[in-house]
Amino acid sequence: MELVEEMSQATTTVANGTGKAVRTGFNAAIQAVQSMFYGSNDPLTLGYSVAGMIWLDSGNHLVKQMNSGNTAWVTIGNINSSTGIITWTNHVALPLAGGTMTGAIKTPNPVSLTSSSGVVTLTSGSNSFVVSGTEAVTKITGWIAGIVVIRWATARTLTYNSTSLILQNSQNRTTAAGDIGIYEMTSSGAREINYFLSSTSTEMSAFPLGQGDYIASGMKMSSISSLVATLASGTIVIDNTPVAVGSGSVTLPTQSANLIYANASGDLGYVTTAYPTSFLDNYTVGFWKFNQTTSGAVIPNSAYGVSSSAVANDLTPTGGVSTVAGWCGDYALKLDGTSGYFVGANTTNFPSGAAEREINFMFTVNKISTSADNTLFSYGANSSSALFNCLISTSGYLVIYGYSNDITTTFKVEVGKTYLVTIQYDGSYVYIYVNGNLVYKASWTISTTLTYSMYVGQRIGYTTYNSYITCHFLELRTKTRSAAKLGAMANSLMLPCFYTKSGATAPTVPSAYSSEYHEYLFSESSGTSIADSNTTSALTGTATNTTAGVTSDIGLTYARKFTAGYVSLGSFAVASTFTYVGVIKIDSYSSFRVLFSNRTSSTTGILLGINTSGYLSYTYVQGASDVTVGTSQIPLGTPVFIAVTINGTTMTIYQNSGQKALTTTITTPNTTSGAAYLGYEPTTYTTGFTGKMEYAMFVNSELSQAEINYYYTELMETGRRSIIDDMLPSSSVALAFARTNGSKIIEYNDTDYKYGRRATISLGAGCEWDERTALCWKIL
Repeated sequence: MELVEEMSQATTTVANGTGKAVRTGFNAAIQAVQSMFYGSNDPLTLGYSVAGMIWLDSGNHLVKQMNSGNTAWVTIGNINSSTGIITWTNHVALPLAGGTMTGAIKTPNPVSLTSSSGVVTLTSGSNSFVVSGTEAVTKITGWIAGIVVIRWATARTLTYNSTSLILQNSQNRTTAAGDIGIYEMTSSGAREINYFLSSTSTEMSAFPLGQGDYIASGMKMSSISSLVATLASGTIVIDNTPVAVGSGSVTLPTQSANLIYANASGDLGYVTTAYPTSFLDNYTVGFWKFNQTTSGAVIPNSAYGVSSSAVANDLTPTGGVSTVAGWCGDYALKLDGTSGYFVGANTTNFPSGAAEREINFMFTVNKISTSADNTLFSYGANSSSALFNCLISTSGYLVIYGYSNDITTTFKVEVGKTYLVTIQYDGSYVYIYVNGNLVYKASWTISTTLTYSMYVGQRIGYTTYNSYITCHFLELRTKTRSAAKLGAMANSLMLPCFYTKSGATAPTVPSAYSSEYHEYLFSESSGTSIADSNTTSALTGTATNTTAGVTSDIGLTYARKFTAGYVSLGSFAVASTFTYVGVIKIDSYSSFRVLFSNRTSSTTGILLGINTSGYLSYTYVQGASDVTVGTSQIPLGTPVFIAVTINGTTMTIYQNSGQKALTTTITTPNTTSGAAYLGYEPTTYTTGFTGKMEYAMFVNSELSQAEINYYYTELMETGRRSIIDDMLPSSSVALAFARTNGSKIIEYNDTDYKYGRRATISLGAGCEWDERTALCWKIL
């Protein structure tokens, strides 16, 4: 071994000499090359290294290569000290073109991480992680440019964000311990590309059809004739569970878009689109349906006679207008993009200045002009900040235009797709919704002057800004709707794109709880009076140090801003069963923040609040000792859902979820009546609440988890959920989407559905679903 070691590190430069010496030198040099200079002595130090040379460093069990300057070694592999086998570790790429992989793809052992303040920071060197923590996740960052697998070690809420955490269907996701997600990492965050439950997920057989979040496949129509769709009997698969269905048929209405559903017996039914006339009220100024069967006919204000704010303001057609098949059970009118547009003549009751307003416009994009902006609607005046105008830019982006104060959004429309665009303005901010989903928000300053009435398809005063669009309906209002109502309206118009079943149970309140139920929406636009929705025995409150009419962050009409403020209510006695539900946005932890109190002493009544460390929910309960509950900190500046239920000595906490976060034992609350407060407690914590209150409810009854989940879904997911009430019977599954004209089914698809929402991207002929944005259909 001594000789091999010495010879394997011999120099390859053989000096002149006698025959035997030269032969011995050549043999040693050949052995050195054969063994890659195996040994512990450094050839660089010995003086016979060259650029590109390979050295097996036996002393350190490393494979090294000399750099191009012949000045330093670069480690490119490892030598197993027992077997001597080399493992290459510094390769750059593995070319696979034309090759066959015969073994499994191996990944490194998962790296365990703990999220901090809602952020999961991945570490380099692995693509598999196990993440612990309890707070809602708002961002996944760190490891860049690749695919990663994350197993969630604990139940979490993943909060959708259009940049840092892009989730499927643009919706929040609630995980269970052991759930696994696959994510594509980018420079700004993570995009979810697949998600599946752990092996502990519940089988479909435990639930009736139609309840829960399941994907059904295998359902086919045996025939489609005229307006009749017939289901083929057989077996469908719902979350890998076979379910037998019978055969049935249904006759669809003409000129409509329909969601067809079936039950396990094969009985068919359908839900069809409809104009949202049920949403009209006295805030509606105009509602125009472009459903004339004769092109060029005037468009009457359909809200006239329904709303006291509406006037007989018809829209008169001009230029190239033609009748085409509509979407909502009737016809529609198509503009040619060159001379066609509609114009009204009356601005009575139109919102002007910086007044609150909402405009809803449903249209199909037929072509995008690349030479001039494509105007959707416009009213006001062509002067500084006096125009209220919406258009599609030559690049396809939605633009809100105020003549000299315009905003180009990040939402891009596509030719062939149908959209419901909603624009809301509250005097400070403009909100852009597409098909019931908020896509853009920005501060805006305008002062609309009522010089010109409503123009559709053309910008006021500019004949070149015409649009290639098909008009379905247009609405103008002087008050904004909540996100929940916008979602329900979009669902009625655009189904099945926006249907998502909540899987929760609606509480039987207020009737079941009568005077014991009190709810505060903070929907007052001015004043100090806080209305109680329970008119049977209302506890209408008086607010101190608050600002009314603040824009809601969760889709309600308004919220209320508290500056060390509070709301004083009437006398209220907490019973042995009690529930508090609230949505708050806290600004600081500088002092204890009271949520609800009727406590008049340390042993009378209860006090719910958040401590100076910001933990949810740090709860004071009357009795010999206070009880701290909750495990994670409330994030500052973010709307947070809180629910607390009491049943005797058992308290249950829900935090930013409809699922239980913690159950603990408390002292039974004293039922003595006391003055009830929101944001205040008169004996100890008198500084008042600082932040925003979006919603508050309390009732002398313990609501179930399903009922709490209903509140959470309604309050926190209305901007992403799109329906207030379930549209399908609980014993059904969504089966197909079909559109009809006056005599037959003109579009049909029964590819996999997720309760009316496409579950796959591969759809076949007929239509296209954009799963990335979950926004619209494309008619091919």
